Amino acid sequence: MAKKLYYSASEVAKMFDVPISTITHWEKEIPQMRAERTNTNRIRFKGSDIPKIKLVRYLTKEKKLTLQGVREYMATNKNNDIVYKRADIIKRLTAVKEELQALRNALDY
Repeated sequence: MAKKLYYSASEVAKMFDVPISTITHWEKEIPQMRAERTNTNRIRFKGSDIPKIKLVRYLTKEKKLTLQGVREYMATNKNNDIVYKRADIIKRLTAVKEELQALRNALDY
């Protein structure tokens, strides 16, 4: 996806494969993830918010932290670059693993 200045809640939800309600819930519950509101009260996230959302998704879905745990983690760990990189590496390795399993299954056929 091309980098944009702003993303709607639906674009972010699609980007991270979660329901829009999850994105809006995270936005309400996690202060570091506050979005802007348009004149029509629609939620929009800055492009610079995407790594924070990626971190929240990683912590909730992969590490199984509660939102309280995510808030505490983000408050105490100001340098989250390592976590961003680790989440990205895990995502890439998972995709490679799935591709290799598909190739293996095709060869076994």
